[in-house]
Amino acid sequence: MIRIWKHFLWQLAKLFSRSPIICGSDGFTRYSFKQHILILGGSRELLPLLRAIAAHDALKMLPVVVLADSDCPSLLQLLRTRLQSLGVQSPVTLYRGSRTCADTLRTCQVDSASHIFILGEDDEPAHDSLNVSCWQQVRQLRAQCNQLAQCYLMLRSSTSTFLFHSLQQEAHNSLETTIINSYESLAQQLLVGDIYHNDTLTLDRGLVTVGSDRFVHLVVVGMTPMGYAFAATAAQLCHFPNFDESAPRPIRTRITFVDPRANELMDCFKASYPGIFDLSHVRYIEQPGAWLQGVPQRSLGDFVDVEWQFVKGNISSEWIRDMLSDCAADSRQVLSVALCGGDSARNLAEAYRLPRQLYPLPDSNNSSPLTPVVYVYQPDDSSLVQTVQNEVLRFHNVVPFGFSAKGFDPLHSLRIAAAKRINYLYQKENSGKVFTSMPADEALLNELWRQLSSAEKTAALLAANATNTFIRSFGLSRTTLADHLSDDAVVESFAAVDHARRNMACLLAGYSAMPADQRARLNSALQSADNSEREEATIQSKYSKCMLFVDKDITPYALLPENLKQYYRAIVRNIHVVC
Repeated sequence: MIRIWKHFLWQLAKLFSRSPIICGSDGFTRYSFKQHILILGGSRELLPLLRAIAAHDALKMLPVVVLADSDCPSLLQLLRTRLQSLGVQSPVTLYRGSRTCADTLRTCQVDSASHIFILGEDDEPAHDSLNVSCWQQVRQLRAQCNQLAQCYLMLRSSTSTFLFHSLQQEAHNSLETTIINSYESLAQQLLVGDIYHNDTLTLDRGLVTVGSDRFVHLVVVGMTPMGYAFAATAAQLCHFPNFDESAPRPIRTRITFVDPRANELMDCFKASYPGIFDLSHVRYIEQPGAWLQGVPQRSLGDFVDVEWQFVKGNISSEWIRDMLSDCAADSRQVLSVALCGGDSARNLAEAYRLPRQLYPLPDSNNSSPLTPVVYVYQPDDSSLVQTVQNEVLRFHNVVPFGFSAKGFDPLHSLRIAAAKRINYLYQKENSGKVFTSMPADEALLNELWRQLSSAEKTAALLAANATNTFIRSFGLSRTTLADHLSDDAVVESFAAVDHARRNMACLLAGYSAMPADQRARLNSALQSADNSEREEATIQSKYSKCMLFVDKDITPYALLPENLKQYYRAIVRNIHVVC
C-alpha cells in the first residue's frame, strides 16, 4: 500500500512539474521499491549513467536508487541542478551508506532490483577492491532470487580486468554480470565507431583499405591508465587488409608513447605483455636520430601487424614537435594524437601547444579525413575544450573526452547484443553445426551468453567492436556487406584480418605464441591418423593454453590448420547477421 501511494504521489507531481523528482534529502530515509535501477556509488560516472538511462527506452521510466558514501546534501544539490538537463524523467532517490555493507544493501532492496550498476566513489585508493567486495555481497544477497538482474561492475585497473578474465562462467541464476573497465570504455566510445555517425573520429577514418599504402599512427602522450587503455583499444581495432607479412616493409599500425619516464614505464608495459613484445617490432627513442630497435624472436616468427614506439621526452620539446610535424606531413600516415595525462589543465595546454601542422584549416568548412585528430582527456570537465572546438576554427579537430562527457557507454548494450550474436555463430561452429539463421527468440542467445566465462564474453565483445573497422577497410557498407560475402576471395581476406585481430586479442589477454617448430609438430600430431598420438597432442595443446598461457593458434593465417581456416571462413561469411 505504501509503494502504491508513493507511486501515485510521484505521478501526480509529474503532472504539475517538469523537473525530476528527487527523494532522500538526508540519505538515511528508506522507501519501498521493486524492479528499480540500483546505482551503488556516487562517482563521476553517475551523471553520464543517468543520461544513458534517460535515453534508454526500456529503462527511462524505472525508479532509480543511488547509494553513495559521499556527502549527501552536496550530491543532492548536484542532482537537483543537473537531472533536468540530462533528460531524466523517472524518480531518483538518494541513500547514504557503504556499498560493501550487507545490511545497507538489504535496505536498498538489492534482491528486487532489475538493474544494478556498481560504480564506486571517486578518489578511492582501493576502488576496484571495494567494487568487487560489493559485487560479492550482491551475489550473496541475490542467491535465492528467481528473477535475473543485469549487473554492471565498473573497474579502473587493467590488472583487475585481467584477473577477472581468469574467472570461470558465473553459474548464477539471478545475476548476469558485465565487467566494464572505465578507461577502456571511454576509449571504445571514441574509437569503435557505430551506425549513428560517419566514423570521422575513428583511428582509420576509412582511409586504410585494400591496396592502400596508408597506416594508422596513434601517438599517446602520457603512459597513464587512460593512455594504456587508449593504446590497447587501438591495438584491438586496427587490423587492415593491406598488411602483408611477406612484403619487404609490411604496412603495420604504429602506436607511439611519449612520456618523460618512457624508459622505465616501457619496461613495465613490456613486462605486462611479454607475449606481444616477443612478436613485435619495437623502437625506443630518447634523442633525435638515435634509437634502439627490438625485433620479434626468430623462433616465433614475424607476423604481428602492430608495431610500437616509446619516446622519452616532453611533448613540448622541439625535437618531439619536429617529429610530430613530420608525421602530420606524411600523407601515408593517418595520424591521431591522444593527450592522456591525469591533469585536465596540462592536457589542454599541451594540446594547444602542438605544432601548427596538426591544425590545418578545413576547406569549405569540411575537414579532410587525413587531418590529424587530437583527443584531449578531460577527467573533470570538458566544457572549455568543447567550446573552443565549436567556436575556434583552427582547433576544429580537437576532441575532448572524459567521464563528465562519456562516463557510461550508451552503445555498450548494442555491442553486447552483437557479441551475443557472434557467440551464437561460435557455438554453431564449435559444435559442428551449420548456421542457418539467428534465432528469433533472444532467450537462447542470452542462455548461451550466461554459460561463458568473463574472458569468453570479452573475446566476443572485441569481435563485435571490430566489425565496423573491418567493413570500412574493405570499402563496404552494412547494406552491401552480405552481397560481397558470397565472394570466396573477400571471405578469405576477411578471415585473415579477423585472425590478425584474434592474435592481438589473445596477446593482450596475456597469452604467448608457441615456437614455430613446436607449433608445426603439434599441429601435425593433431591431424595424425594415430588415435593415441592425436589424443596426446590434444592434451598437450590444452595444457599449454590453460596452464602455461601459450596458444599454438597465435600464428600467421597461412600456417593455420585447414580446419581452423574453415572455422574463420564460416564465421565471417555470416558476420552480416550480427551488425
